[in-house]
Amino acid sequence: MRTALLLASVLLAAGCSRGTSPAALPPVDDPAVASEAPAAQGTVPAARLRGMLLQLVDAPTLTSRRESASADLTTQATPQLALCTPVQPVAPHEVANVLAKPATMGQAQVFEVLAVFATPAAARQAFDAATRSTKACLTYTSGGTDFRVVDVGTPRIEGTDAVLQYRLTTADVLHGDVRTLAVAGSSLVLLTGYGAPPAGQTLLQFQASVLRAAVRRLGSSGKAGPVAP
Repeated sequence: MRTALLLASVLLAAGCSRGTSPAALPPVDDPAVASEAPAAQGTVPAARLRGMLLQLVDAPTLTSRRESASADLTTQATPQLALCTPVQPVAPHEVANVLAKPATMGQAQVFEVLAVFATPAAARQAFDAATRSTKACLTYTSGGTDFRVVDVGTPRIEGTDAVLQYRLTTADVLHGDVRTLAVAGSSLVLLTGYGAPPAGQTLLQFQASVLRAAVRRLGSSGKAGPVAP
C-alpha cells in the first residue's frame, strides 16, 4: 500500500501548480519496516481495482498510462483535497490510481484516484469532508503562494450521488489545476489535471466528460462493492 500511496502523492503533486514533496521513504533495510505487520486487506482484489480505473477505450486521446492498485486498507485521505485545512483520516478504504497522458505535449492529461469504501455512507463522508474544505479555502496562502479556488460547480453526472468541481489557480498559473470529485455508491473518484483541452471544450467540460466515462467504468449502479471494515 505504501507504494500505491507514494505514487499517488507524487503524481498528484506533479499535477498542481505548487506542491509539497512527499516524505522520503525509510531505507528498505530499516528494522521498523521489516518488522511491520502486513496491512489489512479489503475484499476488492487489486486486479479488479485496476479494471475499475479509466481504460484507454474510455479516453482514447490519453494514450500513455501509469497505474497502481492495492487491496491494502488505508485511512489516509487524499492530501490535495484538504487544501488549507488539516488532513483528517477517513474510513478504511482501498486505493487505485492512473496517470493518463496524451501523445501531444501540452494537451490535457488526467490523474484519477479511486477510493473504495466499505459503505456508501463512508464514501459520502469523505466527499462531504472535501466539500467543506473547498468552501473554507476559497482563498489561502501556502508556502508563500496565494491560491484561489474558482469555478466551483456541481455538474450533473449520471450514476453519481454527488459531484464537486473547481479550478485551483495561482497568479502565475491562471488556468490552474482542474479537480472533479464524485461519490458513486461506495466509491469516491477524483480526477485532477491540466493542459489544453480538445477543441471546442473548456478543461472543466473535458474533465466532466472523462468523469462520465470513469463512472460508467465502475458499473451501471456506480457501486464497486464493499471492502472489509
